Amino acid sequence: MRRRSRNLVSLLLLSLLVVGCSSPSGMGETASAPASMPNRSAGAEMADMKLATEPAAPGSAQAYLVNETQVADRWLVRNGALTLEVPDIPKARQEAIRILRAAGGYIENESMSGEPLRMGSMTARVPVQKYEDTMEKLKAGTRVLAESTNTDDVTTQAVDAQARLKVLRAEEQSLLSLYSRARNVDEILKLRSQLSTIRQEIESVDAQLKNLARMSALSTITINYQIPVNLPQAAPGDWAGRAFQEAYAGLLGFVRGLADFGIRFLVFVPIWGPIVGLFWWLVRRAKKHEANAAQ
Repeated sequence: MRRRSRNLVSLLLLSLLVVGCSSPSGMGETASAPASMPNRSAGAEMADMKLATEPAAPGSAQAYLVNETQVADRWLVRNGALTLEVPDIPKARQEAIRILRAAGGYIENESMSGEPLRMGSMTARVPVQKYEDTMEKLKAGTRVLAESTNTDDVTTQAVDAQARLKVLRAEEQSLLSLYSRARNVDEILKLRSQLSTIRQEIESVDAQLKNLARMSALSTITINYQIPVNLPQAAPGDWAGRAFQEAYAGLLGFVRGLADFGIRFLVFVPIWGPIVGLFWWLVRRAKKHEANAAQ
């Protein structure tokens, strides 16, 4: 009988112990559930933010980022200018368009003036690999009055921009890692603001690299056309021909000056005409009085 009582007491104590251990565990799970909610929210936003860090598609701004092999080659921006004398500007323009298209280039802007056309200019962009060949073809069949080429090395700017971009990317990944472990709203908002600032800087540097890549990939050529002056051309050793040209130019200058004086003289007649007429009338009146007095 005693033995049975002891067994009942032991069984009761064991039941109480099991119930006591299970209750705190349930409470802990219930209390810990709300604490894990911010983590799940941050994780969901983390997934959205990671979309911005995936590899860029070809043709996007990130596709212009330089790599180590590209930096090993020099990033050169080449710009040139030509002043050409041609007998027919429209024909020269059409030939220039053909040359530029064959080189894979295009006309950025152009202007023509005169009737008939006496002057014209155009700005073209061509691949840097075709720059020298295009310049030679544009000069063919024309008289070159002026030519210039300017080369600007932007390799240092490209390397600096790439290094800056790498640092910003690493900082962005670090912030994303912290964001995924955020536990409260204040921390999430703070990290989100920092990520926004970093990504703005990334976009700025990325745009700079894109512009450098575009400038170094395409050279600018400015072409100015003009027609020759219609004067008799003398041979190099023909002193009489040169004298005739100088005399002809002087005669034209004299005629222009005389015509200019005549036009100005006639324009100002309403001003000086009455004054001269009044002076002439006074002189004649004075002479008439003197004649009458002498009689």
